[in-house]
Amino acid sequence: MSITISANERKSHTKGVRNALRSQGRIPAVVYGSGENAVSIDVDFKDFRKAEGQGLINLSLNGETHQVMVRDTQIDALSREIKHIDFYRVKRNQKVETEVPLLLTGEAVGVKEGGILQQTMRQISIQCLPDAIPDKVELDVSSLSVGDSRTVSAISFPSQVEPATSLETVVVTIVAPQQEKEVATETEADEEDQTETGTA
Repeated sequence: MSITISANERKSHTKGVRNALRSQGRIPAVVYGSGENAVSIDVDFKDFRKAEGQGLINLSLNGETHQVMVRDTQIDALSREIKHIDFYRVKRNQKVETEVPLLLTGEAVGVKEGGILQQTMRQISIQCLPDAIPDKVELDVSSLSVGDSRTVSAISFPSQVEPATSLETVVVTIVAPQQEKEVATETEADEEDQTETGTA
């Protein structure tokens, strides 16, 4: 179920106005797409936090409701404050490409045997109609032994959902503890060599 948040149209684009909005708990943003003009807006920070992570958001603006997705979020590198949001309008009958969380389920046999689970993908790109966007995609790793790996092709996607990532992309691997230790040892050795070179 999509969450609805209200937006105000923003006429001024000056830095001072944007900073004033943030001090009032609002986030400067823009909404565009679907052949319509881009509109500068601002939304309430708390409302956005509630809707964040949803595939689709209903954006109420000037008496109309737009179905949108978050296309980009600008975050301050130091304060981690949200500085700006890009909302993208979508149409129910047109497929969109977006990312959703990829969750691993079950406990791998290889982990029980002492292996190390390495998940190399935590978000996965998918393509589907807006109403079919899932909250997440899951992959059962219970049967994985040490040395095994799984690619995108092993994921069972919901109906009407297609991967937008190469099927050969590795998602998860179970490595032996010794391999993990060897990698760490090699890294430490490289660091020591660099230190000695710098000292000399």
